[in-house]
Amino acid sequence: MTRFVSSGGASLKGRVADSATGKPLSDVLVETHLGDSFMESATDTSGVFRLLGLPPGKRVKVWMIVKTDAFVAEYLDVLVPAEGETTDVGVIRLLRGAEQATHLGGWVGLFVGRRGRRNVVTALNPWLPADRAGIEVGDTILSVDGRDLEGLGPRATAFLIRGAPGTNATIAVQDRRGVVRRLELERVWR
Repeated sequence: MTRFVSSGGASLKGRVADSATGKPLSDVLVETHLGDSFMESATDTSGVFRLLGLPPGKRVKVWMIVKTDAFVAEYLDVLVPAEGETTDVGVIRLLRGAEQATHLGGWVGLFVGRRGRRNVVTALNPWLPADRAGIEVGDTILSVDGRDLEGLGPRATAFLIRGAPGTNATIAVQDRRGVVRRLELERVWR
């Protein structure tokens, strides 16, 4: 097990599961980044991972990557707890799908990130469908094509929004006032 600090430090733990079945995913690469440094771990047969020797109070990015490309890779931004403490990041649900599929060349012009347990719009490309529809930075994305995004991360959300150029994506968004809108956006070439 690689560590960022030689002794002590803080810990993170969590579990990785298939979003469709809830079954644990074993042998998932768990890669943790802190600046230019990183360390690797993997999930066990019950989908559990544990990261030891993290520098307390630092923010790290934790990636979950299935080696077969059968699932969309996902990440979390995590604030490392205090010295000697462990944070449980809960269950990370990976979405089945091939991110490099050729039929996914279209998008609607928005970028997705995570705020708490919500997938939110973090940036918009001007003049593209999402911008023209009035979506704003900070809006929460609730569903894509009728699929509830509860438990899915930002990469899975972006994957679901992508598709063939010329096809439509139906996206339900909630603005900061709590108003929910269902929008039909045409995917354009990226």
